[in-house]
Amino acid sequence: MWGDILSSEFNKFITSDVYDLAVATGITASNRGVKRTQIENIIGIFESESDPTSAVKITIAFVARQVGRKRRGEREGLDPSVGFKIIDDLKNILNKFKGNELRVAARRYLYLVKWFFESGVKGKIQNFSSFVDQFLSHYKR
Repeated sequence: MWGDILSSEFNKFITSDVYDLAVATGITASNRGVKRTQIENIIGIFESESDPTSAVKITIAFVARQVGRKRRGEREGLDPSVGFKIIDDLKNILNKFKGNELRVAARRYLYLVKWFFESGVKGKIQNFSSFVDQFLSHYKR
């Protein structure tokens, strides 16, 4: 049903590409010691806006603010490497999709970032497949 309604680019993104983007960001956040509340606050800002375009733009602004706070030495700021990745990924999502596709794509990305971050996996992981391998080897011990 969804395949008939949604664009093929969106379909590819939501079933494949988003996992690689989100795992790279989530694991980087874990490696860099980002606090869980930072990720949750980013999602909260996104969810606070009803218009998809506004939701992504305000989320980008919030992430930029949090990176700025970190660069000024504030304890509650967001690690710049994580913030830059989130902003770049959301910018690309914003440029690719509109309306409901935009909301679904951005929401999927942000929640996957959170889940990969919370998985407990650390290390150099750049795609979904390597995440699964690392996760299985870590927890099979």
